[in-house]
Amino acid sequence: MHSAISSGRKTLPTRSPIGTIVVSICLVASVIGVATFMVVNWKSFAEPGSSVAYIANEGSNSITQVSEESGTAGQAIAVRNSPGSLAITPDGRTAYVTNPADATVTPVEIATNTPGRPIPVGKNPTGIAITPDGTTAYVTNSVSDTVTPITIATNTPGRSIPVGRYPTAIAISPDGATVYVTNSVSDTVTPISVATDRPETPIAVGKDPDAIAITPDGRSLFVANSGSDSVTPITVATRAPGEEIKVGNQPTGLAISNTLPTPTLLVVDSASNAVTPILVANLVAGSTITVGRDPDSIAVAPDGVTAYVTDRGSDEVTPISVGPNVAGDPIAVGVHPTGVAFTPDQPPRTRLSASFAPVGSVSHFDASRSSVAVGYISNYAWNFGDGVQTATVIPEATHVYRRAGNFTVSLVETDSAGTALIKIFTGQTMSNNGGATAQASVVGKVPVAR
Repeated sequence: MHSAISSGRKTLPTRSPIGTIVVSICLVASVIGVATFMVVNWKSFAEPGSSVAYIANEGSNSITQVSEESGTAGQAIAVRNSPGSLAITPDGRTAYVTNPADATVTPVEIATNTPGRPIPVGKNPTGIAITPDGTTAYVTNSVSDTVTPITIATNTPGRSIPVGRYPTAIAISPDGATVYVTNSVSDTVTPISVATDRPETPIAVGKDPDAIAITPDGRSLFVANSGSDSVTPITVATRAPGEEIKVGNQPTGLAISNTLPTPTLLVVDSASNAVTPILVANLVAGSTITVGRDPDSIAVAPDGVTAYVTDRGSDEVTPISVGPNVAGDPIAVGVHPTGVAFTPDQPPRTRLSASFAPVGSVSHFDASRSSVAVGYISNYAWNFGDGVQTATVIPEATHVYRRAGNFTVSLVETDSAGTALIKIFTGQTMSNNGGATAQASVVGKVPVAR
């Protein structure tokens, strides 16, 4: 029906997330002369944790948690009637689940897996997305032909926004400025200005558009047209649709991986029991990946390594290894699983200390008190403030300054899901909630050697 995205992993092949920028943290030291560098042999610091996918089970009125690391399903969380789709706030604290049968959205506190008071919206709420800043959830009401904004801080619904006929899926631009809504009967996509909550000129796409996703750079939209067995690419700057890309039968779900050298669009072909991968760089479709019966939606974990497909007809989730595009063993969940979202990966909490030595002697830098909620810290980018920069996979570094003075030494940490300073978002749920805690700086003085 539509898609969701997000979360991190404990072991990870070499990868690089789209939009990841290495920014150095400043540490200051005085030195004379040239700089040399050496590292202490130490394992990377890590706190235990595992990325978790949340699966909405329409037929059993529940949500199932699945650990990406172990591939095992946890205890079901009871929610309202026929949960359909879900999205998770950027801080990973709350999941919002649509309940089409009773025209509500249920917030679920992730720390305790406790459902909150249902929020009234329009008739047959179908798709949901949360703005990158975490302030607002937008819900498509397919029978009401509207979209309802929900203020996250108070869980209060706002005034309904009119769109096209039978709105289904929804995506928000990474800059948080525009909401895009697929109108299944109108065969259009309606942009909505977040600043004004007003609809703008619809964009014509294929027949029965049923899923939508946007690239992390915000330049391209992709719409799955279940009635024409195709995907329509849209250039965001001009809002011009491109030539339709043929895929399998009845595409109902979309997700975009955040891996380089190029991201991959994953299309759920519901009537083909398959997923079609498409390289975003050249829009060339690859060989299809066989999954379970009647697949519905798909989400990619923040590490970009794994995607989960909900198999509505076989009551399972199929994991896919992104890149090799190989399906793994299915995971049993609830009855008729539909929506899926991963908890957003949070940035490391960088803790930096320094011991500055005189010119020509070894100065020591220590980030071993840093922590990360999920996975481990995979990269330490050091800037010693004298023109020398380096990257390590361990939390300690040494450096020899060749001139005296005050220097700013900086450190940026990246975790095993590729999360550092930059946020990565592809439409519904934040994938990598990068932020300032991934960097730290220290100022120090290196004296003249005696």
